[in-house]
Amino acid sequence: MTQTSSSYYGEELKGLCAAPKGALLFGPPGTVPLPDIAARTYLIGHLVSSHSHSLTQRDIAAIASATDKYSGSDIMNLCKEAAMGPLRSLGDRLKQARAQDIRPISKADFTDALARVSPSVSADTLRRLTEWNARYGLQKAT
Repeated sequence: MTQTSSSYYGEELKGLCAAPKGALLFGPPGTVPLPDIAARTYLIGHLVSSHSHSLTQRDIAAIASATDKYSGSDIMNLCKEAAMGPLRSLGDRLKQARAQDIRPISKADFTDALARVSPSVSADTLRRLTEWNARYGLQKAT
């Protein structure tokens, strides 16, 4: 039991580090940046690759461009929402539909999803976090 407890608390306390005068800082030093355009393009392409879709590389790039300020989690939620489009389009026929009756995910599904799924962090919050990190964050891990 002690080993299990120690392992559990060891994992839970990984985000703590000692600061001057014995204070504890909660959370990892620094912040994780939002994915850039290349990362967003890759992530969207990867998430739709295992599903039937009609997206071209140009479509995926356009969707990635429209997701500036989206986190990786936001992009995953966007892709899940877009994947629901073909199912929603079946309406009452969904219960009787077979897999081959479901149309591929389209760019229009992503357009609709972008109207429903917005970034989880506001631009103002990102600005304030960046300022705080520049002012008070640890410069390097020790």
